[in-house]
Parts: sequence; C-alpha cells; structure tokens
Amino acid sequence: RGGAIYTRQNPGGERRGYECPEERDYYPYWHPTPWKDIAVLTSEPGKCTDLLDENGNRNMKYECVHRVDDYSTLGYSKFNNKEECEYSGGEWTGKAIPEENCILLEKAPDCKMAPWSRPNHLGQTDDSNSFPSYKWELPNFHGLLESQECVLRIRYNVTTNDYLDDFASDTSKGYFAGLESHDDPKVTYRGARLQLALDSAQTGRVFQDRTHVFQLKPRPTSVPSDKTIKNLGVRGRRGNIVQAFPSVEYDFSPTILEMNRDDLVHIQWEGSNSNPKSEGEGRQGTDRSNIVPITVAGASIPAGTPSFPNNELELDYFKYKTKEGTTRAFKSLIIKDSTLPEIVQQCEAAKMIPDLSEIKISHSCEHSFQGDNNRFITCEEDEILEILDAWYGRENDSICNVERGGGGLYNAPGECRRDAKWVIDGRCNGQRGCSLGFGNSYVGDPCRGTTKYLEVSYRCNKIAEAPEIEYYALLLQNGSWFEDINKNRVISRTRCWAEINEDERDTEPKMFAEWIWSSVPSIKKLNKIEELELQLASSGFYECFEKDDCDYALNENRDQLQNQLDNAAAYFAGNIVQMNPGVHQYMSTRNNNFSNRAQKGTIIVI
Repeated sequence: RGGAIYTRQNPGGERRGYECPEERDYYPYWHPTPWKDIAVLTSEPGKCTDLLDENGNRNMKYECVHRVDDYSTLGYSKFNNKEECEYSGGEWTGKAIPEENCILLEKAPDCKMAPWSRPNHLGQTDDSNSFPSYKWELPNFHGLLESQECVLRIRYNVTTNDYLDDFASDTSKGYFAGLESHDDPKVTYRGARLQLALDSAQTGRVFQDRTHVFQLKPRPTSVPSDKTIKNLGVRGRRGNIVQAFPSVEYDFSPTILEMNRDDLVHIQWEGSNSNPKSEGEGRQGTDRSNIVPITVAGASIPAGTPSFPNNELELDYFKYKTKEGTTRAFKSLIIKDSTLPEIVQQCEAAKMIPDLSEIKISHSCEHSFQGDNNRFITCEEDEILEILDAWYGRENDSICNVERGGGGLYNAPGECRRDAKWVIDGRCNGQRGCSLGFGNSYVGDPCRGTTKYLEVSYRCNKIAEAPEIEYYALLLQNGSWFEDINKNRVISRTRCWAEINEDERDTEPKMFAEWIWSSVPSIKKLNKIEELELQLASSGFYECFEKDDCDYALNENRDQLQNQLDNAAAYFAGNIVQMNPGVHQYMSTRNNNFSNRAQKGTIIVI
C-alpha cells in the first residue's frame, strides 16, 4: 500500500540508510535483491521446503523494467506483477538486461533447526561450552589478487503464535475469540477481570537487521600454502551486561583456542570510537583491546614490571664472582616513595616449609551423575595446600564410573589427558582448602564422546610462623646504617634483596615460536619476538623499538601510548605467528574490570 516503504510493522514509512522496509520485513522477498542467502535457521524446519522454493538463490525473482533505449531504463517501477507490467509497456524480467540463459544461480541456502537459546541470556544454550552459532564456509575467490569487500547481513525475525501464519490485512486477526489483538488486552477468567502486558507490534516483527562489513584478502606470500591458519579475534563491546545486550561484554574469540603445533594463528581485532555512553575502561565511547601474556595462571597478573599508586616497583637481577671464584646471584626489589611500614610490607614474603607427609590424590567428576563433581580438599588448620600435579581426562573406567556416564575408555597414555595444573594452582595453592569442580570450559575437551574427571595430586605443608622483627634500619649509599627513622617519613628510594639460585630467576611466558607475517607494512624485519609482543601489547601503536626499523618506534621522542590505549587505533589487522607448544594464557590489560568484564583467553598447542 503506497510503496515498498510501508509495511504492517512500519506503517509510517520510516527508512534507515539504504534499506527497503518491505524487503526487510518479509522473507522470502518477491523482488530481486543483491543479497545471496547463506542459511535460514528456524524453529519450524518443516517449512524449509517452502522457504527454499521461494528463495532468490535458486528461484528467479522478476521485476518490471521500462526501457528508454537498449542501454538505459527509467529506474524502478510501481508494478509488481507481469500483467500490469506488460500492459504499461514494461518488460517483466529477472534481470535489467534479460539474459536469463546465462545467469549462474547461487547454491541453495542451508535451512535447518535453529539452535536452542534461552531469551535474554546472552546466548545460553543447552551446550554450556558454546554459543548458538552457525559454521559458514567463506566464499573462495580462486586466484584472488586483491582484497574483496563483503557485507554480511544477519536478520532476526520473531513471529509468535498470537497470529495465524498467513494473513493479508494490516493488523490481522488474532486468537482472541476471532477479534483483533490490541495492546494490553483484558480478559475475564472465572469471573476475575485480568489484563495482559502485550504490545501487539511485537508479536510478529523483525527484531534485528544488522550488517557487518569485512574484507577477504589474499593469503600473504610469506605464509606457506600448506599451513592451516586459525583465527583469534575479539567479540563483544563496551558496557555492562545490560548495556552490551544483545552483544556480550568483551571476550576473546575463541576464548579457548586449540591447535596443533604446526598450525599458524592470525591474531587480529576490531573496536569502535562511537559506542553509546556505557560502563568500561578508558575514554568513553571507545572499544580497545590488546594482548599481554599472564604470568600467574588464572590471575590478573600480566607479564612486565608492576606499578602501584605513588610507587614504582622495579625488580632487578644481578650476580657477581667472589674471591673464591664462585658466583652468587641476587634479586633486588627497588621501592620508591614509601614509608617504612610500607617498605617492610612489600619486602617481607610468606615462607612455606615443605612437609614430607603422604602425597594425596583426589578426583572430581565432570558430571554429577558420575559421582562427586565438586570434590573439596582440605588441610589442617596449621597447613596449606601444595598442588603437585593435576590433569583432566580419563585413564581409568572405575573412577567416576564410565558405564554410568557413557562414552568409550581411552587406554593409550596421554590420549585422553590434558594438563590442568595451571588452573588448580591458581585456585588452590597456598589455601587451606578449595573446590575441585571442573569441566571442558577450563582446558577444552581432550576426548569428545566420553565422560571425564579431574585428578589432583597434592600434599599439606606446615605453615612457618613469620619471624618477629623487632628492629629496622636503612643502609645508606655511603655504607652507613640510618637507625633513627620516623615510621611515617616517606623514603624516596630504597631496596630489599634476597640471594637466589640462578635457575630461580623469574622468566616471562614464551608464547610465540616464529613471527610469520605482520600487517604493519613499515617494519623491516620479523626477527624480534619482543617487537611482536610490543605490537600486540600496544594494539599496534608501537611498531618496533628503534626508529630505523619502522615508522613509529617505541624509543622515538614522539607521542606516547596512553596507558589505557585511548590513542591507539580501534582496529588492528595484527600478525600471523607460530606458537610454542603448551598452554598459554593471556589477557587484555584495558578490559580487566574483574568478574564478567575480565577479558582473558587461552591457547592450547598440542
């Protein structure tokens, strides 16, 4: 009625961008469109045949064309059927220049049952380890030499049972005794007069119609053609759980990436400079991400030198040879602008004396129907836990009974076994007790199709009482001791130190084995893993260390990176790398606001 901008859902004819409201609201559409359908996910797969029969990929869609000459037309026509079109002098054709015999139609879209998802729960499914998703095989432009810009469209249509499937009128008749449905209808039941909270405009409509622009690029020549490339990116947006909906809060995608040691991974992400006002770190309206290795599994402790308010801590290592020719090594903590009690607090460390008591082993099942799936281990009041080993999988059919859980038994050593010590360390080490509840979401699934359990080896160690220190003094640079000190006086710079074995020196995680490709065109060589780590940590703000090696170097006297990445680019095309074997945990330092806004990820390389 009145053109394609008016629909039952859109009676006012509002239009956003280049959209055609009629095409948006009705599927399949009668008119030709530029869109190539990928998939139809529906709660009623019995309708797939009808949907595919009318789909534009395989069914020619016609339009009315009025020609000026052999090369141009009058544009759009108001006629939407062959009879009226030809009566008005137009041509009813499936293409502006009709050459139907030469048209290569797209393959039929996939039509299947939509994965179940609980409404308003951010994609919760019946499989707790994954979001509802559809695996799409990207189009392959064989021989592609230049980037192809593509647009992906996702349309979410909801039709409730308050209306019949087929209707022709603007409002349609609902199931209320054959009457039309109106907003907030009233109903009398058993003499009680009741009112429903119903917005009739919501009972049959398109709730989401979103487009996303992306590029398909040729594989770089430096990347071997026989290598599999895994993708690691970012999903979600700025905001708390309410503000981010229907998206999610920041997260790496996938959160747990499993790959073989011969595979490569392309690390990249995108952000925004125009988010609505919402909760988040850094400048309002911006999305930023970065990647820094985590040094303590399960904790928010990134690699690097930590800083605290009004106090810059520097950890240094040094060694020297004695007159006897032996080498002694020390670690030294430099402390700035602190009072004496603060210095003592930062220098003292809790001591733990190993106990040669019996090593204990405990198991926690994956599911409750196998047995105890939340086993709790405890020590005596004067003891704390030391985790010796922990793994997740199955190597015994009697533990967490495999017959009750289903699936096969993996007998080959290591075939159904994945290291979990780094998780349990962060949860239990140094505690008097802790829970061993565990599942696939922590380290992935080592053997699909069988039930699993967690095995933990541990012992309880006696807690050594910290020695009572009665007296403190500071050693001055001239070698004398300064004893008359006010505890409230702020000391500008001092240090504490401890002798160590050389092999005790802390080392940062080594995630990357080889730097294969960089999206930064100015960098001259990819031979410094530290520069790769610098790019990922600064979200591409810094490209290298020295100005002779790239366009924007860390050691140049230019603009410095804002510590919450505010002046970094929202988009980083990233790097392609080969990983070292093992389990690697990493985080975004900007998006680390505890609990559900803690952006962390894990890469498992086997």
